[in-house]
Amino acid sequence: MIPRLLQAVRRPRFMLRNLRYHVGLEPSPEEHVFVLGPPRSGTTLVRQMLLAHPLLTGPDRETYFFLRWNLADFALDEIPPGQMAAIRAQSPDSIRLFDAIARWMKQAAGARGFVEKSPQHALRLSFLCRYFPRARFVFVCRDPRDGFLSAGRNPDMRVMTADQYAKLWLKCVRTRLAQPASTPIFDLRYEDLCAAPERHLRRMMAFLGYDPVPEQLAPERYARTALARRPGHARLNQAIGSDTVGAWRRALPTELKLQLERIAGPQMQALRYPLATPVQAGA
Repeated sequence: MIPRLLQAVRRPRFMLRNLRYHVGLEPSPEEHVFVLGPPRSGTTLVRQMLLAHPLLTGPDRETYFFLRWNLADFALDEIPPGQMAAIRAQSPDSIRLFDAIARWMKQAAGARGFVEKSPQHALRLSFLCRYFPRARFVFVCRDPRDGFLSAGRNPDMRVMTADQYAKLWLKCVRTRLAQPASTPIFDLRYEDLCAAPERHLRRMMAFLGYDPVPEQLAPERYARTALARRPGHARLNQAIGSDTVGAWRRALPTELKLQLERIAGPQMQALRYPLATPVQAGA
């Protein structure tokens, strides 16, 4: 947040246009669903499973809404430009702007709930808990070794070294674990979802207060996203399975395993991801 604020200060007119969205915030009364977690942990699949439910709606891409300073120009493909401009003009701050976007999309879709998925919103979990006290959170985690491999296959992701990915994974996980036990967070391991999708879908939907529907496990429904046609997301077109779980064992060079485990090792073991290399891991 600080670097973005400093950049805004250097552009006074830009800053003034956006300042109102970031001051005087009041908690929201809405019951949104936030899907978050380390990048490439399966958050896209979970979002699409949720959006296959007839009572849930949400954007077809990450918004990174609460990681932005510039909200005066924020737009979504799902909302016509004129309507989006009116929503921005009528919203006094970022919380009310987000709520207004959610209301518009729910009304347009005839839905009851709004789902927002931006993995790195995990880093703003405390903020989201404070200003959305009635929201529910789905935190998706994956073995960082498989996550790093997956990140390398996605041309849309910023290129990260093994050290950079491990540190980001660790920061997301630690931020989640720092939340009080009373925080309404559903923890979902990608590996568990792949091994028993129906079981974990039922658990997740019970947590969110909805009855699951068969369409949520049908690729032709949860692949209804532009991402399914893009490199790095081809698996959205397939039935959920475990064929890529543990791919790091055969595809990740030993030196990269060492780098990832050196940084994230203790937390990996705590989350039932056993280390493959006999190193003294330390964060």
